[in-house]
Amino acid sequence: MKAEIKESQEDSHFSTFARVYVNAIGQGVFHDQHPVFPVGTMIVRENLLALTDARPRMLTVMTKREKGFNPAGGDWEFKLIDDQLSQVKLREKTGSCQGCHAAQKENDFVFRTYVPRSRLRQP
Repeated sequence: MKAEIKESQEDSHFSTFARVYVNAIGQGVFHDQHPVFPVGTMIVRENLLALTDARPRMLTVMTKREKGFNPAGGDWEFKLIDDQLSQVKLREKTGSCQGCHAAQKENDFVFRTYVPRSRLRQP
């Protein structure tokens, strides 16, 4: 998976640092001002306790599914992967993940607070 890597300290996901990876399918729109991610986009966020951590404490994963999969959530599926990176601890298309991401509906439900405004493409 080709990565778009960002680092931030934000208040979601346990106030951790993060590295974010976007697969090739979604990279083309990631920096759009108001992106619409294509089906098949995967966004993976490594949740780190410290910026220097080699191993994440968990992964959060968003996968853009086919139209109609989750209309209220932009057709995204949300997953949490454990710290051993071996087990899906949560898989949902409604609930707390979607509830939080609804604040970013104009950005196709994707937070990008760690992307400098200068890197966002204007329409």
